[in-house]
Amino acid sequence: MGRNFYSMRRKLMADFRLNHLHFGAKIIVIAFFFLVCIGLILSMNTASKAVKMRQAKAKAIGLQPNQFFNEDDKFLHFKDAHAHLYGHALVFFAVAAVFIFSGVKEMYKILVAALMVVTLLVHTYGLINIKVGIEIASMVLYSILLIYMMVVSMLAMYKKEK
Repeated sequence: MGRNFYSMRRKLMADFRLNHLHFGAKIIVIAFFFLVCIGLILSMNTASKAVKMRQAKAKAIGLQPNQFFNEDDKFLHFKDAHAHLYGHALVFFAVAAVFIFSGVKEMYKILVAALMVVTLLVHTYGLINIKVGIEIASMVLYSILLIYMMVVSMLAMYKKEK
């Protein structure tokens, strides 16, 4: 049973390559990747403005930015962090569904997935505990991983057969 499953999977991966996609399907995938990139840019812009506003409000009342929140605010961040995590995970899985069929070695696919899981958990931790540095660093790594997956997938779509 085990060998049969792996041979079927290997055959599927060999038969379905991104460069075998119809031209219209390639346009749809590239448009999706473009929209994901626009979303990343907009979310980074919104997040940076929110951090600046938080720091300005804290400074106006004479507090440190991390002292600005009370327990109710932290609970709100806890609730928001879950929806935030689900959104990031959905974007990752949508891009990963295309990335799986690129010609990248299995080890790199596993490595990207593992890094993405850790990054999302760290980002959520930073959001829940209002650790701005952790939020920013993990979001940058998340963006780099997504961009890597999209670029590799687009290159695989136009790769010539040997």
